Amino acid sequence: MKNKRDLGNRKHVRVNMQKSASVILEPNGLEFECTVLDISEGGVRLNVGGLAMPKIFMLELAPQIRRLCKLAWRRREIIGASFVAQKDREKSPGRAQAPSEAVAKSVKCPPQVLVGE
Repeated sequence: MKNKRDLGNRKHVRVNMQKSASVILEPNGLEFECTVLDISEGGVRLNVGGLAMPKIFMLELAPQIRRLCKLAWRRREIIGASFVAQKDREKSPGRAQAPSEAVAKSVKCPPQVLVGE
């Protein structure tokens, strides 16, 4: 994990995860397995293999814990995505739900990463 002095151009500290998750490419669509490589309050880095990714997708970190994401970049099977802000979620289908602290602990990251702004 990077410390605050070593953020470079990033706004948020990243937390290394190496955890299985799912991406949902369209509302009520199928879930595809991915690996969360690291996560921060502002976004996530995922290994999605060869899966074609849309500009907007849903990331399911745990049952009932979803974050709406916007694709930022791709390098082969690794992508970077930013979390869509709370105010923008209301416009999107499949809105994310706030997690309990117990669920946040099971995902092993701070609750604010899961809930967002």
